[in-house]
Amino acid sequence: MIVVSDASGKIGTEIITGLLKSGEQVRGIDTQRQRLANLKSSGLEPAIGELTDPVFLLSVFKDAESVFFIVPSRPEIESVKKYFKDCGDAFVRAARDSSLKNIFFLSSMGADEASEAGQVLSLGEIEKHLLTLNAENITVFRPAYFMEHLLKKISHIRMRDVIADSSNGETPLYLVSSNDVALKAVSMLKERSSPGRTKIELYGDKLSYREMTRIIGMGIGIPELPYVQLLDTDMRNDLIDQGFSINMADNYVEMTHALSRGAISPKLIDPDTPNCPTRFKQFVDDVFVKAYHCAE
Repeated sequence: MIVVSDASGKIGTEIITGLLKSGEQVRGIDTQRQRLANLKSSGLEPAIGELTDPVFLLSVFKDAESVFFIVPSRPEIESVKKYFKDCGDAFVRAARDSSLKNIFFLSSMGADEASEAGQVLSLGEIEKHLLTLNAENITVFRPAYFMEHLLKKISHIRMRDVIADSSNGETPLYLVSSNDVALKAVSMLKERSSPGRTKIELYGDKLSYREMTRIIGMGIGIPELPYVQLLDTDMRNDLIDQGFSINMADNYVEMTHALSRGAISPKLIDPDTPNCPTRFKQFVDDVFVKAYHCAE
């Protein structure tokens, strides 16, 4: 049995779908049963509860060999640091009392930063906590900035004819497709290998926001589409208008500072040699353009 948390999230869903197609038994954690209806019809065993509840997690880990631990993104959370800490504490407490052999955790490049990196720092704290466990294998995935984050900019394009963010438009950002991360996760979960304790960095492209904007503009037929770097206060207010809590908005802005100074970058692999196949233009052609036109 393999357990996957954030089962209705994009990466969780992709991992579960890949595992089910391979004939694996999968148990998916989510807070709402209706969000797992399609996956349940494909063979998923739903586990409905909160990641902050160690008793619930212990029951979910019963008879499981492996778990892929993803902390869901919840923009409405009032205290990001407390939420991540509570999830990490509950997971470690439950895992310590379970018979799990293989633990995988979705973290991020930059998780070892000392300050000013937003929720990436909270992921780093969970990494440290996981290493106190006695599980045979603990694998930390450290993907780059997800290309899918750019889909949230579609509303800016529709309403303002710009792509806007508080990240420096000239700084090259390391990028990765969520599909590439999910495929790597499925491969390792199926192999049941014994990697010991390891960290895996993943990226497929390196582009600045201005370069990404140019590629998006060409893809959607607006070649003059500009990138606008917002002031921190404007970015923060924009996120709050979208439903982010004040604290989550502050964390996002702080993360853009880390992106702007190049902190969210590879430390363990060659920074000039991508190890994931999807390039940003391919993502734009296959995913972004379709999403943009669906928003019409």
